Amino acid sequence: MDEVSSLRRCAHRNVLPLLGYCGSPQAAGIVTALMRGGSLDDHLLLSPDARARLQQLGFKGTPGLSWSQRLSALCDAARALVHLHSNLILHRDVKTANILLDGALLPLQTAGGERRVYPEITRDCPRLL
Repeated sequence: MDEVSSLRRCAHRNVLPLLGYCGSPQAAGIVTALMRGGSLDDHLLLSPDARARLQQLGFKGTPGLSWSQRLSALCDAARALVHLHSNLILHRDVKTANILLDGALLPLQTAGGERRVYPEITRDCPRLL
């Protein structure tokens, strides 16, 4: 429930939204949108495994990104991290595999996984407020 609470605070246009969750100890889970474009990593590596993942997701376009799309994805990821940091959440696992793309190749940063809430940051770094 702590993670669900943190994810609710992360609502931002560049952060993968929380759609629902199951809090049952036997079947705990978090529901997010299916990102048919795979990860930024998939489009940068273009390996056979990456192509297979994109096909399984139902991606309809041509794998790979132009330099403009790459720059846009990185800028959007940076905006997502600024938003997370402003909510005192440090991601701790920022990498291209955690930047997911929708079917139109618009990126969203994942907020879950390796992240930690740091309420003491406000005491040590008041300028972050």
